[in-house]
This record gives sequence, C-alpha cells and structure tokens, in this order.
Amino acid sequence: MAKLGDSKRCGVCGGVAVLRIVQPSVATLGWVDDGSIPYDVPPLPMWQCEDCDDLLPLGDEVEE
Repeated sequence: MAKLGDSKRCGVCGGVAVLRIVQPSVATLGWVDDGSIPYDVPPLPMWQCEDCDDLLPLGDEVEE
C-alpha cells in the first residue's frame, strides 16, 4: 500500500514523484453544462513529480 510521502520513479521524465494530496487545477477539469461554474473537486492523492511537475492520479491504494 502506498502512503502519503512515498516516492517512485516518474513515468514521464524519470525523476522522483512523491505521493501528495493535490488540488487539481480548475483549468484542467472542464466546466458544468451552463459553462460558468467550475466543478467542485476536492483535493486528491496524486503522484507529483519533483522535476517535471507531472501529476498521476492514484487509485484506492492510499494509506493515510
């Protein structure tokens, strides 16, 4: 089981990706049907690369 703070190799640049709680950017989420209100997305556990800042979502394998 992965724990917050664990690290692994980044699949994009080969750097170090750390498991963190990240607030996804509204710009990458799209918009609801009326086109004016962004989706309300809570912070999610994601692998974030220290070098290229790539984000990779994590499944249900987080142990806090």
